[in-house]
This record gives sequence, C-alpha cells and structure tokens, in this order.
Amino acid sequence: MKRFSVLFTLCTFLLVSLCGCSKKTDEPDKTPTPIVSGSENNSSGDGSQDNTNQSEGAIFFGGSFAGDNTYLSFGILDGSWAVTGYYFSKGSSPAVHLNGPITFKENTDFVYDDGENKLTITFATDSVTIKVDKGTKYSVFAGTFKRSESSSDSTVLSPHSGSPLELLGRIALAHYMVIGDGALECSVGVTSSDFNAEYMEQFILAYADLFLVSEAEPLPDVFDRYLAYAFTEEELNELLLNATAGKFSVDKLNLSSSEIKEKDGLYYVPCRGSFSGGLIVESLTPALVSDALKIQGGVAKLGGISYDVEMTLSTKEDKKNTVTGVTIESISYKMVK
Repeated sequence: MKRFSVLFTLCTFLLVSLCGCSKKTDEPDKTPTPIVSGSENNSSGDGSQDNTNQSEGAIFFGGSFAGDNTYLSFGILDGSWAVTGYYFSKGSSPAVHLNGPITFKENTDFVYDDGENKLTITFATDSVTIKVDKGTKYSVFAGTFKRSESSSDSTVLSPHSGSPLELLGRIALAHYMVIGDGALECSVGVTSSDFNAEYMEQFILAYADLFLVSEAEPLPDVFDRYLAYAFTEEELNELLLNATAGKFSVDKLNLSSSEIKEKDGLYYVPCRGSFSGGLIVESLTPALVSDALKIQGGVAKLGGISYDVEMTLSTKEDKKNTVTGVTIESISYKMVK
C-alpha cells in the first residue's frame, strides 16, 4: 500500500505548517479495558524516528481556499481556531502574511482582530468570503475565494463515503488511538472484551477527532472552545454497537461528567483537533466477511508526528446487522515503516 503521505491528497483532514519547532513527547501509559498485546513505539537511543514525519502543524477544519495570488487555510491549533493566509505580489512589493487566532461570533462567521486590523470571515459550502472591517494591512484578502480541490493519485483508493468498508476502517482506527496510539504492534479482541463507559467515551472522542472535524460546527452554547459534531441517538447507537460486537449501546454511556453533551435527543461531541485520520484500501470491493480484511489507516498529530498503521480485521457474517452486515471479532495493528 502507499504511504499515508499520499493519502493527504485524498482526505479532508490535512496538515498545515503554522508555527514553531516540533517536539515529540513520551507516549502516555494506557490501561485499556479491551485485551491488548504488543510493543510501544519507543524512540531509539540516538533520537532517530524512522516511522514519523516531523512538521509542526494544525488540523484543518475549513479546508484550503485559493484566489489570484492568494492562499488561505483554516485550522484548529490546540483547541483554538486559527487562520493562515499568503498573498504573493506580482511586483516588487513584499508578500503579505496573515497568521493568527480567530474567534466566531455566529455559526458561519469568524473574526480576526489584532487590534489594528479586523476581518470577518464567512464560510459557505464551496467558498469563503473575507470582509475588511478595520485597517488596511490585510485589504488584499478582501473578497471570495473558492475551496481548493485536492488532486488524487488514481493508484490509491479511499473507501466510498458512508460505505460499510469506510465505517469498519474508521472503527478500527479509533480503537487503535485509544488502546495503542503509536504502538508498533497491538491487538484488540472485540468479541472477547468488555467495554465500559469510560473506554467508549474515549473511543467516541477519538472517532470525532479522526474523521468528523470537517462536518463539525462552532456551537458556543454547547462548547466554548471546540467545534462540535452532533450525533442523533440512532447514529451514535449504531456506531457503538458496531464497534463493540453489539455489547455496548448508547444507553450505557455515563454523561454526568462527560465531555460529550446530550441535548434534545442529540449527542454533541467536541472535536478537539489534536489529531486527524484517513483510510486507504487496495480494493474498494473487498469481501467484508474475512479472516484478514486489511485497511491502512493514517494519523497526523499536533506536534508534527504522523504515521501509518496496517489494520487487519477478522470479521464474520451478521445478517442482523443492517449497517455493515458483519461483526468485528478482532483487530490487529502493525505500524508501517
């Protein structure tokens, strides 16, 4: 399979350079509820890390936008939203660089304000519009910019959006982030494990960060720092049942002190933007009932660490499951170097 660096051209979640120098932190000790085996991805004594790419970055939430001589990107940096923009002058004038935090005032509008300059940024489905409210430094960014289309490599296949294959891959990668983020090898016995409310909350939060940031919205009455993705009860229940071989349902969640909020039948999950993920497969039509269904996942993290992990799923037919048609029995993981 191709490396996850190629997948960056295919998925909504991208890595954008914003600031500073990267620094790898020690992996935290994890004691998951599911059965886990394997080794951790510890750095060698000389500090070399063959399986990670270092590049300080942030996770896109709005995508990239381009106009004449102009490039814009929007991302989440440590729980806060930020904008990066470049205007490349054709003449001798220096390029203009826009870089800094933005805050939202309405669900579709964000504001950049450095005291001397103020911009209102409004998102649409395929474009972003910037209005200059104060100052002249960033007047070159006034106008509407179209969303940049990502080019794709025809030899790399991404599961069809909303397909059973995509859901199985997403579930597998979310489990990995909870049980062994950065581990060289590990495994989880889905049918042989007991899943408690604490573990499944971490699973949902990881799933949201990996795959749902592009669909999340700023909802200040729910979360004052993060974008939020709203699950219906049915959607969240289907996800939990498929992730646990039918053993954990939405009614078993304990939301009394949870980061996940329930309101009017919707479950709001914060997208913290600490990492993002994507999937690639060798075939878009594999047999889902398999002892060795292989899906490759990619993870890009704040701090500049990115890696690929090969996920091998053991599944069996489940005619009662109208979502995927299978039950995941176990998943094994191997870091791809």
